[in-house]
Amino acid sequence: MGSCDGTAILGGLDKTAREEEKSGTSSSSSSSKSSNESSSSGNSSSGSSNENSSSESSSSQLGEESIADDITNPEDLTAGTSTVEGKRGSENIGIAVFDDDKMCGELTAIETICHLLINNDIDSCIVSIDNPYKDNKEDTEEKIELSLTPTKKSKISVNIEDGVPHISVKINVQASILTLEKDINYEENKVLETFSNSTENYLEKEFNEYFNKVSKDYGTDIDCFCNKALAHFSTTKEWEDYNWPEKFKSSKFDIDVNIDTISSMLLTKT
Repeated sequence: MGSCDGTAILGGLDKTAREEEKSGTSSSSSSSKSSNESSSSGNSSSGSSNENSSSESSSSQLGEESIADDITNPEDLTAGTSTVEGKRGSENIGIAVFDDDKMCGELTAIETICHLLINNDIDSCIVSIDNPYKDNKEDTEEKIELSLTPTKKSKISVNIEDGVPHISVKINVQASILTLEKDINYEENKVLETFSNSTENYLEKEFNEYFNKVSKDYGTDIDCFCNKALAHFSTTKEWEDYNWPEKFKSSKFDIDVNIDTISSMLLTKT
């Protein structure tokens, strides 16, 4: 009865392969241009064919301009945009989102983390947040990295109010600080609480942006909230008449993230 939408691992070319492809495209373009200029007559249909061929041979997700403009924030990455170089030629970052059998969008690395946390499909991950002590010290790093590990399964509830789905999600995570700063006592409860609050605010912001993207921009229920909503309908006909795929686009979300920050066993007083 449910109408969950599909996802797939998002694949793309790594930086090395993108540069090789760009170089190959440039060489091919120069050769084609030289050949056309030396021709005694310009064939318009041939020119059209070359343009179509060039379009079809470009990267499936990236244009030539996008290939040159690498994304440097790790959490905004999708496959085919990182600065990682290697011999493999491909990389898997993010998730492809499908509406029925048609791909309708992509999730970035942090959006993928949100999706995996909701579905209890992640053991641990690393995120970077704005340093809560940045305003207090001139020599502090702008970003702080934390390792996140879920401590409980996500708790999801769906209510129908005035025909609108109201979806509540509760996430419980333990955070371990990876970035060390001198003159900060990471064993103090006040310090740990500060990092917990900052991480909660960061994740709640990312979750709200994720919910807005999948529901309003894509109109896809990839987290299968529909399975929770089914309890409010007595018959299959009632459910079908409600038209969940359409109603889901106007869903209201409430995200509650609880972070318990701890001192890593590798940390020592500075």
